[in-house]
Amino acid sequence: MKSYKIGDKIAPTALKKMMTGCTQKRWVKSTKKDEMSEFKDVALTTLFDGKEVEITQKVDHDRYTYLTAESKSQRIRWVADKKQKSYQMWSCIDLAKLEKRASKKSSVK
Repeated sequence: MKSYKIGDKIAPTALKKMMTGCTQKRWVKSTKKDEMSEFKDVALTTLFDGKEVEITQKVDHDRYTYLTAESKSQRIRWVADKKQKSYQMWSCIDLAKLEKRASKKSSVK
């Protein structure tokens, strides 16, 4: 497991290898009338747009390291477990969606 510093860049292929097999919960609205909408697991590799990312935040603890990386269009967060040498709790968010939410909140105030 590689140790990253703030400012390090991660190639798309390396990031895709790290997130292979991991999922993120997403709200999936039902298209059928008789089915309920629910949270479902979505593969991270399908959400990732395949661009190079740069580490923007890093928080070190004894066992865990919390990392945030950003590209021009996405923000990716994950936890590195030093004891088990694995990556956990991934999230992949489009920055455009975050900006829309922020503008809606500011217009309400």
